[in-house]
Amino acid sequence: MQDQLHVDVLVVGAGPAGCTVALNLAPFYKVLVVTHQKPTAKAVGESLPAAASRLMQDMGLWSSFLNEEHQPHRLSKSHWGSSEAHLNDSIRNLDGHGWHLDRHRFDEWILQQARLRGAGFLKCSALNDINFQPYREMWSVEIEVDGRRVQINANWLVDATGRKSFVAKRLGYSPKTMDKLACGWMIGKLSESAEQESEIYAESEGWWYTSVLPNQQRLLAFYTDADLTSAKDAHCHIALLKRAQQLSGLKQTLGQTSFTKSDLKHGFCAANSATLPQYAGHRWLAVGDAAMSFDPLSSQGIFNSLYTGLAASTFVFEELKRNQPRYQVNEYNNALVEIWNTYTNNQSSWYRDQKRWPQSLFWLRRQKGGVL
Repeated sequence: MQDQLHVDVLVVGAGPAGCTVALNLAPFYKVLVVTHQKPTAKAVGESLPAAASRLMQDMGLWSSFLNEEHQPHRLSKSHWGSSEAHLNDSIRNLDGHGWHLDRHRFDEWILQQARLRGAGFLKCSALNDINFQPYREMWSVEIEVDGRRVQINANWLVDATGRKSFVAKRLGYSPKTMDKLACGWMIGKLSESAEQESEIYAESEGWWYTSVLPNQQRLLAFYTDADLTSAKDAHCHIALLKRAQQLSGLKQTLGQTSFTKSDLKHGFCAANSATLPQYAGHRWLAVGDAAMSFDPLSSQGIFNSLYTGLAASTFVFEELKRNQPRYQVNEYNNALVEIWNTYTNNQSSWYRDQKRWPQSLFWLRRQKGGVL
């Protein structure tokens, strides 16, 4: 026997983007968020730019977010276009400082905000079927929950499944991958308190990022192309640390961090840019990384999840409240096209500033622009 549920909005995925959609719509409409029972991989993106404060205020989350007491991110240091350090101090930013996030706690917090505003949540073991029923103007989605099949009928469907873009792919829209960027990362234990700053170092086959995390931890991440020999170092924490210590400035920064086996966390993940051929269709939208994923150099990943989640919820709210919905998804599509174009222009500019290794394939690919 199959259970049935009827909702106004079905969100697939419970990350920051999906929860942003849910928390903004749940006070007005019946919203259900479906997430997978399997634990997701550890998120490496740990920073939130200062401009996010405006989004938090617009959504009525600002006070609650401040109460979470994430660590301020006031200073960043980059060794990019030259070996000289360039400092970026938040005192020059009209929005103030950003934050080093405890990512697990941030994700739990925003999920709880959606719950408090009335969104429902279901953990499923499988998403079996997605069909649009034209005669009913409604989506029919079948999932499995504790061995039972559940059919969910929804007026609107939101893909918030991250880089997998699971719903969009089922609808025939696969992301276009723009490069081969991947990340080898490790987290170690600080032996003493350290400056709350982030650092970026360019090298011949990619670039490094390090920052202090909550609970006396430090993140070290190496970004290179997955098909280059340097990616072998990214897969192995011993080789990764050895490579990092070849950069004198980075070696000094890591001096107070223990990367012994008992303290170490290590992983390898995709970090490439990708975009869907379209971000919305009849009664469906994609948000966050499911719509477009950014190079971590932009530090815009979590911000984009919040922004597109808010934009999607605003659009769906307006459509649902009309007696005769317009379904003019081009408005949402065009807004995200503009975001993508701005991002790619900025990305090209960042990488073209780096001219120290003219024979390096990693940098040559990025000097040419376009799909790498």
